[in-house]
Amino acid sequence: MATITQDDFDNAVSHTIRIELKDGSVLFFNVIAEAKKAFAKLLRNDTHSELEYEFLWIYIPEDRFVFINKNEIIRITFCFEPIFGEIAEYVDNFNVQEKTDMPTDEVDEFEAAAEEVEFYLPQLVIMHNRQLENGEIVPGVTMKTEGYFGNVSSYSSLNLDDFNGLGLVFFEDREEWILLAENYIQFVDDDGEENFMPLKNLSVIEMERLFLLSDEELDKYLERKPKKQPKRKK
Repeated sequence: MATITQDDFDNAVSHTIRIELKDGSVLFFNVIAEAKKAFAKLLRNDTHSELEYEFLWIYIPEDRFVFINKNEIIRITFCFEPIFGEIAEYVDNFNVQEKTDMPTDEVDEFEAAAEEVEFYLPQLVIMHNRQLENGEIVPGVTMKTEGYFGNVSSYSSLNLDDFNGLGLVFFEDREEWILLAENYIQFVDDDGEENFMPLKNLSVIEMERLFLLSDEELDKYLERKPKKQPKRKK
């Protein structure tokens, strides 16, 4: 009877990581096989906690990292299905993705149908762990509503050196990636104002990968084999 290796299986299906949070939110992240393996390895090696709060991290499409507060997680499920068409597409869990306006002229619409629609994402997206507030609609009748400003904030005008508070570092002696986290994430927002957000009060942080890792470090994180250099003719 023929058998299939785990690597062959991982490369033959598309992967989705499903994460249920305490506030009732359910997040979906489509990932490439390499990112799925890296996240599964992180969970298997995560046997104890020394900090009051810690985060798990996932590499996702659009070249981004997501950090999720472990204190907010109820369950993590690794889902898979046969590959159909494109794989590892970005899932907009926070309704922050914007696309270019489609032309209104009929001729332009016909021509644009064959072109790829461009999507734009904020550089940094933060989901706060605010508690729902009780709002009284009429005397004696209340309704749960989100706190002031809602539960998600996003930023699109950051420089690479504008963000501090999180970092991924590989420790050679332990052969392990470690998250170095400060008490606050710090960044300069779109208005040029400096922000400090207590890390323990954040549920999810999604950001562009370049805030954390270089191209070479990403290849190491995903355990990609170095590309063979072509032999030079003598």
